[in-house]
Amino acid sequence: MERYKISRLIIASVFAISVVLGGMTFCPFSHAAQDGYLSDEEVRFGAAMLLLWAKPKVAEATWAISNAYQTEINVQPLLDYLAMPGAAFIPGLQSIYEANQGLVVQAAAVETVFGDDASEGMLDSLFAETLDPIVSYIDSMRKDPLTINTFDWDECKDDDDECFEYGIKEELADVCMTTLALFPAFESFQIAPESGGVLYGTSGTDVLVSRGDTSLHGGPGVDAFVVGWSGHMTIDDFSPEDKLIFPAEFFGDTLEEIVSKLTVAVDTPEGLYFEFFSDGLVKITLRNVHDIDAFQVIAY
Repeated sequence: MERYKISRLIIASVFAISVVLGGMTFCPFSHAAQDGYLSDEEVRFGAAMLLLWAKPKVAEATWAISNAYQTEINVQPLLDYLAMPGAAFIPGLQSIYEANQGLVVQAAAVETVFGDDASEGMLDSLFAETLDPIVSYIDSMRKDPLTINTFDWDECKDDDDECFEYGIKEELADVCMTTLALFPAFESFQIAPESGGVLYGTSGTDVLVSRGDTSLHGGPGVDAFVVGWSGHMTIDDFSPEDKLIFPAEFFGDTLEEIVSKLTVAVDTPEGLYFEFFSDGLVKITLRNVHDIDAFQVIAY
């Protein structure tokens, strides 16, 4: 497995965001060693990150993810860049992106049900309005030292002691970060302790991450319930607008692959009950819910 500098873990943690924001297909792990030059891929990827982090709550959520999964995600360079006078227009674009959360979520659900190409073109107009102006801005600053230092990423050598192995915790941090991009209008981000607990959402959009045996109460609004670790996720108020988010690294990219991991699926008096993997590593109970729409399941 390739290794990358801890200071650049932010690249890995927003890889799937590059797919959400702008249909980019490159992997950040494929970047060559830092060369003092910004490629078109780095420019567009940087624009996607700025669009996401223009919402202050994303930084707060990122720190919570970093603490929960014991990963070092350095967001300060992005925050410093957003504080520059020339970047003052970006929060306004983030607000437009946030207002179109329903379309972004719909595209992700379509991809999960029908495959990667199924959502092609769905978000083109939105990206033209929100992402392309940031791309143009970074492109105009290609020779600026701060811009280069912020978005020109480097790859570590195997003998570099500052490198890290990209493992399970980083993969789980990924799905949390990506969910923030899928649900940009989120009011709260909460992640349960590894041993489990109880999480209560707000009256708006909430991203609630289950770990261990966790009881989740989303409240009104569109909520995202994330499988963030092994254990029993119990959702007390799963509504038709809510979504279940599965880490694709472990469950697969499509609904068909997720279903293939099911070992138990029963409708009980309490509600739908699911077990995944041969040892029931992940369990989900949807209280008072007796049917679920395919488009309520998202893999990333």
